[in-house]
Amino acid sequence: MRHSVLKHWLRPGLVLVASLALVVVGCGKEGGGTGPAADYTLSLAPAALTIVQGATGNTTVTITRTNFSGAVTLSLGGAPTGVTGSFSPSAPTGTTSALTVSVAAAVAPGVYNLTVAGTGGPGNRSTPLTLTVSPAPDYALSLAPATLTIVQGANGTTAVTITRTNFTGAVTLGLGSAPSGVTGSFDPAAPTGTSVTLTVSVAAAVAPGVYNLTVDGTGTPGNRSTPLTLTVSAAPDYTLSLAPAALTIIQGTTGTTTVTIARTNFTGAVTLSLGSAPTGVTGAFDPAAPTGTSSALTVSVGAAVAPGVYNLTVAGSGSPGNRSTPLSLTVSAAPDYALSLAPAALTIGQGATGTSTVTITRTNFTGAVTLSLGSAPAGVTGSFNPAAPTGTSSALTVSVGAAVAPGVYNLTVAGSASPGNRSTPLTLTVSATPDYALSLAPAALTIVQGATGTTTVTITRTNFTGAVTLSLGSAPTGVTGAFDPAAPTGTSSALTVSVGAAVAPGVYNLTVAGSGTPGNRSTPLSLTVSATPDYALSLAPAALTIGQGATGTSTVTITRTNFTGAVTLSLGSAPAGVTGSFDPAAPSGTSSTLTVSVGAAVAPGVYNLTVAGSGSPGNRSTPLTLTVSAAPDYSLSLAPVALTIERGATGTATVTITRTNFTGAVTLSLGSAPAGVTGSFNPAAPTGTSSTLTVSVGAAVAPGVYNLTVDGVGSPGSRSTPLTLTVSAVGDYTLSLTPAELTVEQGATGTATVTITRTNFTGAVSLSLSNAPTGVTGSFDPAAPTGTSSTLTVHVGAAVAPGVYNLTVDGTGTPGNRSTPLTLTVSAAPNYALSLSPAALTIGQGANGSTTVTITRTNFSGAVTLSLGNAPTGVTGSFDPATPTGTSSTLTVGVGAAVAPGVYNLTVNGTATAGNRSTPLTLTVSATPDYALSLSPAALTIVQGMTGTTTVTITRTNFTGAVTLSLGSAPSGVTGSFNPAAPTGTSSTLTVSVGAAVAPGVY
Repeated sequence: MRHSVLKHWLRPGLVLVASLALVVVGCGKEGGGTGPAADYTLSLAPAALTIVQGATGNTTVTITRTNFSGAVTLSLGGAPTGVTGSFSPSAPTGTTSALTVSVAAAVAPGVYNLTVAGTGGPGNRSTPLTLTVSPAPDYALSLAPATLTIVQGANGTTAVTITRTNFTGAVTLGLGSAPSGVTGSFDPAAPTGTSVTLTVSVAAAVAPGVYNLTVDGTGTPGNRSTPLTLTVSAAPDYTLSLAPAALTIIQGTTGTTTVTIARTNFTGAVTLSLGSAPTGVTGAFDPAAPTGTSSALTVSVGAAVAPGVYNLTVAGSGSPGNRSTPLSLTVSAAPDYALSLAPAALTIGQGATGTSTVTITRTNFTGAVTLSLGSAPAGVTGSFNPAAPTGTSSALTVSVGAAVAPGVYNLTVAGSASPGNRSTPLTLTVSATPDYALSLAPAALTIVQGATGTTTVTITRTNFTGAVTLSLGSAPTGVTGAFDPAAPTGTSSALTVSVGAAVAPGVYNLTVAGSGTPGNRSTPLSLTVSATPDYALSLAPAALTIGQGATGTSTVTITRTNFTGAVTLSLGSAPAGVTGSFDPAAPSGTSSTLTVSVGAAVAPGVYNLTVAGSGSPGNRSTPLTLTVSAAPDYSLSLAPVALTIERGATGTATVTITRTNFTGAVTLSLGSAPAGVTGSFNPAAPTGTSSTLTVSVGAAVAPGVYNLTVDGVGSPGSRSTPLTLTVSAVGDYTLSLTPAELTVEQGATGTATVTITRTNFTGAVSLSLSNAPTGVTGSFDPAAPTGTSSTLTVHVGAAVAPGVYNLTVDGTGTPGNRSTPLTLTVSAAPNYALSLSPAALTIGQGANGSTTVTITRTNFSGAVTLSLGNAPTGVTGSFDPATPTGTSSTLTVGVGAAVAPGVYNLTVNGTATAGNRSTPLTLTVSATPDYALSLSPAALTIVQGMTGTTTVTITRTNFTGAVTLSLGSAPSGVTGSFNPAAPTGTSSTLTVSVGAAVAPGVY
């Protein structure tokens, strides 16, 4: 059996171990000998492997040869089913072979003693290999207890045990399937150990019941869970109820009800009492402090307790607190009844009936009451329906005979029943039969045609207050009557009689009629209609034609009605120069002669005059049409009266000849025309009322305004009318832009004003935009202006490339096509991009690293809010500044000590008005600097006085410094030297020297 020699390298927090098995053998025979025989030995580094089920492990087989260089065939012995070994090479002629041991997933965990065997020329050799098969990493959860009973509003705890198998990582715990109001907290929440305390909190509102929850774990081996049965129990409580909850008890008696106590997790005594009871009402409970679920309550009502409804309470006092339930107590009086009438007084006419309702107010009495009418005089009877009611009312009908004398009678309505006799008074007033009569004051009216008159209608009533509808009877056509009021309920109404103007004068016998419930009544009205005094005027003839300076006559006829007085006559609406004289001027007869005089200066025409009369019946008039005839004449006019004509062109106007008593020819001509301007008329000497004038302007006529005349010559004389001639230059227009250069961002718009400078041109100019690249369009408002300006809106699409474009604004009008240039500069839309330098960081656990964020801006100067995205737990980023308005920011990335080494793909994100942008950041988290030592071979067999070598391998983790090596625990005579002695690389050669005096053995 070999023994391990251990060498320990120590540094803070770390123990590094490398082992070397040293075998020292003797040489030769006692007293002398020859050189050693051919041989070899096998050793393993390591000589023990721990392999998880389903995995593999490696070890190096070292063949130490003595005078032997042949092949050694290697094999793995003692392996259980599922464990195999493969050697590379399998029959080495050198000093090493790599052994790979494969452990199947079904191999049971445990320690297996295997051997690595060699077969070679010197014979068979072997070396032991200890194989430990460990289970795959796993964990399981369990609870103690696995069942909790928790009262509403309380907490409970249980211990979570984590049974781990080759797994020491954190397990994040959670409570699953919990109803609302049930929560769980774990201490710790993500344990790396084997136990946790779970506190389950149950809110007061969680319904009692059994809930099947789970305690769930999440760890690198996967998710595991274990059931937890939660029983939520109600808090101790009790409630009170009554059956019945309302008692009706007569004064001086008792009543009983049962108190029910509904208990919830409570069995203690409840002391009962009766609350809010009035004086004279008491309660007794049996039992008074029950521990069960019921008690009998006896309520006693004293004889003096007033009837009514009392709201009492039954109160309970127990350890969960005080509870109560209402008890409605109705105290009722002894049986009785009373009678009343509505109405209690009746007024009934002779021979009629009246009704009243008998109300029976009952107190604890439901029997029949026999009703009767008492103290009634002869001829007055009463009938009841029903006659012996068991309810609360009966209808009384009182009948009064026609012979009963009017007056007031005191009757009684009597009742007979088991509680005794009761009565109530009834006052009966017997009234005479209703009637009414009509009369008028005055009873005769005299009314002029077209006028009105009034009289008062008096209604004399006897026991009758109802409405009487009034009307006027026997009235001729044109005579009407209006009553105010029309259907009076009082004793009078005002009658207004209206006589139409066409009603013939005379005496008319009318009636005023009334209609009411006692019947129809009437009274006579004598109406005298008299004619109205009046007169009317007429003319013969009613139209006069008089020449200027002459006279004419007409006869005025006065038609009279009941009127003989004088009528003063006058001529109205006469123009200056026209007068009238009447003979006689104020006739009392039926006619007068009118003489009309027309002055020479009165303008010819038709005049609407009136002949007016003034007399006692009023003013009257009749029309007189006066035509004043003039001397022959004519006048000229133009339409239009002004012409604008370009040089070298013509224009036309219409000459209108307005004639007065003249039909002859008028010779026309154009006057005051400058050289080069001529006029022609068609016809040139019209006998009608119009002629067309054509004005021709020579090309050489200077532009300007000329005052011409159109002249006429006819037998009445010469006449003229002015003509304004404007000679204009040829029409034209030009275009210009303000501004003539636009800078528009991609996806935006810009505007410019198109100015149209016009010369003798007012027509529409159709505008358009040309030479525009794809994606650039223009719209004009208006698109075809007749004015001097239009607004151009240029739309630049988002895809238009930035640059300068030479466009034109084009116009099309009757003078021709015109254009003006527009320089369009398309600028890029606001944008920015993010980049990192460097874009990859390598940071050790627990350390920081920094990189520069560069913001490349395009037409954008706003703030960019920076953030670090996709960072794992424990990795944070801070930016300086965090919202730069410049072009850079420094990002500092902090890596927590617990962050697992590896490569993480992060992003640096920007948020700004120009949108969101990001750039990738590769973060490599490196492990803490470390190193480990191993030997190959890890066992040396050296002959006394000889040396042997082995290779020290230094496995480095983020560490490149020197490692000073030494050989420890060596027996006297054994020394070691390393080359190099303090390597900065990954290996050093150890030479072990064994002195000749060192005893053979394993060290």
